[in-house]
Amino acid sequence: MRNVFLFIRRHFNFLFFLVLQIIALSFLFRYNKFHEAAFMNVSTELTGRINEKYNGIEYYFQLKKTNEDLVGPQGIVGSVVNVSENFATVMSMLHPQFKAVVKLKNGGETGAIEWDGLSVLFVTLKNIPKSAKVEKGDTIVTSQTSSLFPANIMVGTVYDIVPDNSSNFYTLKIRPSTNFFNIEYAYVIANSQYDEQRRIEDSTRKKVQ
Repeated sequence: MRNVFLFIRRHFNFLFFLVLQIIALSFLFRYNKFHEAAFMNVSTELTGRINEKYNGIEYYFQLKKTNEDLVGPQGIVGSVVNVSENFATVMSMLHPQFKAVVKLKNGGETGAIEWDGLSVLFVTLKNIPKSAKVEKGDTIVTSQTSSLFPANIMVGTVYDIVPDNSSNFYTLKIRPSTNFFNIEYAYVIANSQYDEQRRIEDSTRKKVQ
Protein backbone atom coordinates (compact mmCIF):
# COMPACT_ATOMS: atom_id res chain seq x y z
CA MET A 1 0.00 0.00 0.00
CA ARG A 2 2.84 2.37 0.85
CA ASN A 3 4.33 1.83 -2.62
CA VAL A 4 0.98 2.73 -4.20
CA PHE A 5 0.86 6.03 -2.37
CA LEU A 6 4.47 6.75 -3.29
CA PHE A 7 3.70 6.04 -6.95
CA ILE A 8 0.67 8.37 -6.91
CA ARG A 9 2.63 11.09 -5.19
CA ARG A 10 5.52 10.79 -7.64
CA HIS A 11 3.29 10.88 -10.72
CA PHE A 12 0.46 13.00 -9.35
CA ASN A 13 0.59 15.67 -12.06
CA PHE A 14 0.52 13.14 -14.91
CA LEU A 15 -2.28 11.10 -13.30
CA PHE A 16 -4.30 14.24 -12.62
CA PHE A 17 -3.86 15.25 -16.28
CA LEU A 18 -5.14 11.84 -17.43
CA VAL A 19 -8.20 12.11 -15.19
CA LEU A 20 -9.00 15.57 -16.58
CA GLN A 21 -8.54 14.30 -20.14
CA ILE A 22 -10.90 11.40 -19.53
CA ILE A 23 -13.52 13.70 -18.03
CA ALA A 24 -13.17 16.16 -20.92
CA LEU A 25 -13.47 13.42 -23.53
CA SER A 26 -16.49 11.92 -21.79
CA PHE A 27 -18.26 15.30 -21.91
CA LEU A 28 -17.26 15.75 -25.53
CA PHE A 29 -18.56 12.37 -26.66
CA ARG A 30 -21.63 12.47 -24.48
CA TYR A 31 -22.97 15.88 -25.51
CA ASN A 32 -21.68 16.11 -29.08
CA LYS A 33 -23.54 13.81 -31.50
CA PHE A 34 -20.87 13.93 -34.20
CA HIS A 35 -18.04 13.06 -31.85
CA GLU A 36 -20.20 10.45 -30.12
CA ALA A 37 -20.90 8.75 -33.45
CA ALA A 38 -17.23 8.88 -34.44
CA PHE A 39 -16.21 7.46 -31.08
CA MET A 40 -18.75 4.65 -31.37
CA ASN A 41 -17.49 3.74 -34.85
CA VAL A 42 -13.87 3.67 -33.72
CA SER A 43 -14.65 1.76 -30.53
CA THR A 44 -16.83 -0.74 -32.41
CA GLU A 45 -14.12 -1.35 -35.00
CA LEU A 46 -11.46 -1.69 -32.33
CA THR A 47 -13.61 -4.05 -30.26
CA GLY A 48 -14.41 -6.07 -33.36
CA ARG A 49 -10.73 -6.50 -34.21
CA ILE A 50 -9.89 -7.50 -30.65
CA ASN A 51 -12.75 -10.02 -30.62
CA GLU A 52 -11.65 -11.36 -33.99
CA LYS A 53 -8.11 -11.92 -32.72
CA TYR A 54 -9.39 -13.45 -29.50
CA ASN A 55 -11.83 -15.74 -31.33
CA GLY A 56 -9.05 -16.81 -33.68
CA ILE A 57 -6.79 -17.70 -30.78
CA GLU A 58 -9.61 -19.44 -28.92
CA TYR A 59 -10.61 -21.35 -32.06
CA TYR A 60 -7.01 -22.47 -32.56
CA PHE A 61 -6.76 -23.94 -29.08
CA GLN A 62 -10.24 -25.46 -29.29
CA LEU A 63 -9.38 -26.96 -32.68
CA LYS A 64 -6.15 -28.36 -31.24
CA LYS A 65 -8.09 -29.95 -28.39
CA THR A 66 -10.74 -31.25 -30.79
CA ASN A 67 -8.07 -32.81 -32.97
CA GLU A 68 -6.48 -34.39 -29.93
CA ASP A 69 -9.86 -35.77 -28.91
CA LEU A 70 -10.50 -37.17 -32.47
CA VAL A 71 -7.06 -38.46 -33.47
CA GLY A 72 -5.55 -38.68 -29.93
CA PRO A 73 -4.59 -41.74 -27.81
CA GLN A 74 -7.83 -42.32 -25.91
CA GLY A 75 -7.79 -45.97 -26.82
CA ILE A 76 -7.98 -48.63 -29.49
CA VAL A 77 -10.75 -48.43 -32.09
CA GLY A 78 -10.47 -51.69 -34.00
CA SER A 79 -8.36 -53.58 -36.50
CA VAL A 80 -7.87 -53.15 -40.24
CA VAL A 81 -9.28 -56.13 -42.14
CA ASN A 82 -8.91 -55.04 -45.76
CA VAL A 83 -7.10 -52.31 -47.70
CA SER A 84 -7.01 -50.78 -51.16
CA GLU A 85 -4.81 -48.09 -52.63
CA ASN A 86 -6.66 -45.27 -50.86
CA PHE A 87 -9.10 -46.88 -48.44
CA ALA A 88 -9.33 -49.43 -45.66
CA THR A 89 -12.12 -51.28 -43.92
CA VAL A 90 -11.90 -51.60 -40.16
CA MET A 91 -13.50 -54.02 -37.75
CA SER A 92 -14.57 -52.01 -34.74
CA MET A 93 -13.88 -53.22 -31.23
CA LEU A 94 -17.69 -53.28 -30.97
CA HIS A 95 -17.95 -56.24 -33.34
CA PRO A 96 -18.75 -59.82 -32.25
CA GLN A 97 -15.74 -61.18 -34.17
CA PHE A 98 -13.23 -58.71 -32.74
CA LYS A 99 -10.74 -60.14 -30.27
CA ALA A 100 -7.49 -58.78 -28.86
CA VAL A 101 -5.06 -59.72 -26.12
CA VAL A 102 -5.00 -57.11 -23.36
CA LYS A 103 -3.72 -56.92 -19.81
CA LEU A 104 -4.24 -55.29 -16.44
CA LYS A 105 -1.94 -52.30 -16.31
CA ASN A 106 -1.08 -52.82 -12.64
CA GLY A 107 -0.69 -56.57 -12.36
CA GLY A 108 0.10 -57.50 -15.95
CA GLU A 109 -2.35 -60.43 -16.11
CA THR A 110 -3.55 -60.98 -19.68
CA GLY A 111 -6.90 -61.93 -21.12
CA ALA A 112 -9.00 -61.75 -24.26
CA ILE A 113 -11.27 -58.79 -24.88
CA GLU A 114 -14.40 -59.10 -26.98
CA TRP A 115 -17.86 -57.59 -27.43
CA ASP A 116 -20.93 -59.55 -26.37
CA GLY A 117 -23.31 -57.48 -28.50
CA LEU A 118 -25.42 -56.36 -25.56
CA SER A 119 -24.33 -52.74 -25.05
CA VAL A 120 -22.19 -50.31 -27.04
CA LEU A 121 -20.94 -48.91 -23.74
CA PHE A 122 -19.08 -52.03 -22.61
CA VAL A 123 -16.85 -54.85 -23.79
CA THR A 124 -15.96 -58.07 -21.97
CA LEU A 125 -12.57 -59.20 -20.74
CA LYS A 126 -12.25 -62.91 -20.03
CA ASN A 127 -9.65 -65.29 -18.63
CA ILE A 128 -8.32 -63.00 -15.90
CA PRO A 129 -7.29 -65.34 -13.06
CA LYS A 130 -8.94 -64.85 -9.69
CA SER A 131 -5.50 -64.57 -8.16
CA ALA A 132 -5.16 -61.17 -9.88
CA LYS A 133 -5.66 -58.07 -7.76
CA VAL A 134 -8.27 -56.23 -9.77
CA GLU A 135 -10.62 -53.45 -8.69
CA LYS A 136 -13.23 -51.28 -10.34
CA GLY A 137 -11.59 -48.39 -12.14
CA ASP A 138 -8.38 -50.30 -12.92
CA THR A 139 -6.82 -49.55 -16.30
CA ILE A 140 -6.76 -52.06 -19.15
CA VAL A 141 -4.07 -51.71 -21.85
CA THR A 142 -2.91 -53.74 -24.83
CA SER A 143 -0.52 -56.61 -24.18
CA GLN A 144 2.92 -57.05 -25.67
CA THR A 145 1.76 -60.49 -26.85
CA SER A 146 -0.87 -58.98 -29.13
CA SER A 147 -0.11 -59.11 -32.85
CA LEU A 148 -2.65 -56.35 -33.57
CA PHE A 149 -1.43 -53.52 -31.37
CA PRO A 150 1.76 -52.27 -29.73
CA ALA A 151 1.93 -52.80 -25.99
CA ASN A 152 0.45 -50.43 -23.40
CA ILE A 153 -2.11 -48.64 -25.56
CA MET A 154 -5.16 -47.60 -23.55
CA VAL A 155 -8.18 -49.89 -23.91
CA GLY A 156 -10.52 -48.91 -21.10
CA THR A 157 -11.27 -49.22 -17.39
CA VAL A 158 -12.86 -51.94 -15.28
CA TYR A 159 -16.54 -51.15 -14.72
CA ASP A 160 -17.61 -54.36 -13.02
CA ILE A 161 -16.13 -57.66 -11.83
CA VAL A 162 -18.19 -60.80 -12.44
CA PRO A 163 -16.95 -63.86 -10.53
CA ASP A 164 -17.47 -67.22 -12.20
CA ASN A 165 -17.98 -69.91 -9.56
CA SER A 166 -17.46 -72.65 -12.14
CA SER A 167 -13.90 -71.57 -13.00
CA ASN A 168 -10.82 -69.87 -11.61
CA PHE A 169 -11.24 -66.80 -13.81
CA TYR A 170 -12.99 -63.46 -13.65
CA THR A 171 -15.16 -61.97 -16.34
CA LEU A 172 -14.60 -58.21 -16.34
CA LYS A 173 -16.96 -55.61 -17.74
CA ILE A 174 -14.83 -52.94 -19.41
CA ARG A 175 -15.84 -49.41 -20.37
CA PRO A 176 -13.83 -48.52 -23.50
CA SER A 177 -11.80 -45.33 -23.32
CA THR A 178 -12.74 -44.59 -26.95
CA ASN A 179 -16.03 -42.75 -27.35
CA PHE A 180 -17.62 -44.57 -30.28
CA PHE A 181 -20.49 -42.07 -30.44
CA ASN A 182 -18.41 -39.17 -31.79
CA ILE A 183 -15.17 -40.62 -33.11
CA GLU A 184 -14.28 -39.42 -36.62
CA TYR A 185 -10.54 -40.10 -36.99
CA ALA A 186 -8.13 -42.72 -35.77
CA TYR A 187 -4.45 -43.52 -36.04
CA VAL A 188 -3.50 -46.46 -38.23
CA ILE A 189 -0.57 -48.36 -36.75
CA ALA A 190 1.35 -50.68 -39.05
CA ASN A 191 3.20 -53.59 -37.45
CA SER A 192 6.26 -53.84 -39.69
CA GLN A 193 7.31 -57.06 -37.94
CA TYR A 194 3.91 -58.77 -38.12
CA ASP A 195 4.88 -61.33 -40.80
CA GLU A 196 8.03 -62.32 -38.96
CA GLN A 197 6.15 -62.55 -35.68
CA ARG A 198 3.43 -64.69 -37.25
CA ARG A 199 5.98 -67.05 -38.84
CA ILE A 200 7.83 -67.66 -35.59
CA GLU A 201 4.57 -68.21 -33.70
CA ASP A 202 3.29 -70.70 -36.30
CA SER A 203 6.66 -72.47 -36.34
CA THR A 204 6.64 -72.74 -32.57
CA ARG A 205 3.13 -74.25 -32.53
CA LYS A 206 4.14 -76.89 -35.07
CA LYS A 207 7.17 -77.92 -33.00
CA VAL A 208 5.12 -78.14 -29.81
CA GLN A 209 2.34 -80.24 -31.37
